[in-house]
Amino acid sequence: MCRFTWIISFLIIALAGCQKKVVTNTGSGNSQDKCSLEYVGQKTFVLDERTSVMVEYLQYINDSANNILSFINYPTNTVYMYDYDNGLLLDTIRYDKEGNNGVGEVQGYCFLNRDSIFVYQYGNPVVHLTNGQGEILWSKALFENFERKERVMYPEPYLMTNNPMKYADGKLILNGFISGETSHETKENRPVTMLYKIDDASLKFLNPYPMQYVEYNWGGGFTHRLPYTDLDNKGNLLISFPADHNLWRCNVINHQTDSLYAGSEMIEYTEPYAASKEEVAIIDEYRVFEWYMTTPSYEGIFYDKYRDLYYRIARLPDTNYKLGNRGNNKPVIIIVLDSRLHYLGEEILPPAKEGNYRINNCFVSKDGLNIQVLTDDEDKLIFEQYKVVVN
Repeated sequence: MCRFTWIISFLIIALAGCQKKVVTNTGSGNSQDKCSLEYVGQKTFVLDERTSVMVEYLQYINDSANNILSFINYPTNTVYMYDYDNGLLLDTIRYDKEGNNGVGEVQGYCFLNRDSIFVYQYGNPVVHLTNGQGEILWSKALFENFERKERVMYPEPYLMTNNPMKYADGKLILNGFISGETSHETKENRPVTMLYKIDDASLKFLNPYPMQYVEYNWGGGFTHRLPYTDLDNKGNLLISFPADHNLWRCNVINHQTDSLYAGSEMIEYTEPYAASKEEVAIIDEYRVFEWYMTTPSYEGIFYDKYRDLYYRIARLPDTNYKLGNRGNNKPVIIIVLDSRLHYLGEEILPPAKEGNYRINNCFVSKDGLNIQVLTDDEDKLIFEQYKVVVN
């Protein structure tokens, strides 16, 4: 090989090694936008002096007996229940943290009816079945008599509005993660879903991270390791991984899992954190957040039972972000999927009519998609409402 050819070959190899590692959106360019978002109005709930607008876990309860917006007030360990139609407070359920009737600090709950409310405390893998008076009916230690397998990284359930605890087919469904990045991760040994069968106290773990999580470093924390989930009325658990253009669907009855394209036409690729998984170092949380704020990502998934639609949240980079800035001003995209999880369209969410969005705190009602906004009024829980119009 002549010297010139050798130099060219070396440069090609070197440039290939320097190429940016990304997860390309191979599905973009193949979809036609068939819908739009229409602003409906505001929904307001007046708070008492003990309740902060920084709600982290809410559940909208709409069935033959109830039409209620409920949420947990962490400082008082109390679930507040409001009449959705008129915005008035209906009831509160206070939980003891300690003692014979203590459930710890409630992180999240699943309201089935006033005699069956499951509550969960983060960091203590115990689920309590309670009633509308806050009384414990029974308690179940999730890992009791469970034999852990070597090298499996079992998730710690972490409940938020956009990652709720659900109940279906006699099972509790909890999703979460453990922090950190490791080269020991495989395509099978780091699940995010825990199915707890109540009758026989059995545990099953499902839904490991997609392959790009095995190959690259995604910061090891909340920005990309926490899954966003919802359950539809067909028994399907939907999982939105922040680094994946696909949406994952797991049937909680037969445990069959598949993935379907649900990416944004505005996101060309997702980009991992700069450090490799093999590097042994303490990850700088400020740098990780800067990376998250300046790269696109996917977040919540919400099922609309009234219209049989799905809404997936995507975020574009914040071009004005500077290291140390507070808050999250990444532009928000609402991706709309039809009843078969096929792409219908997407739209960038316009600026809030007043205040700023808290996109983690959404719920779907008969009126549409409700998104919390923070305003100067700290005495009101305010949501802006949007509905989908199919063209």
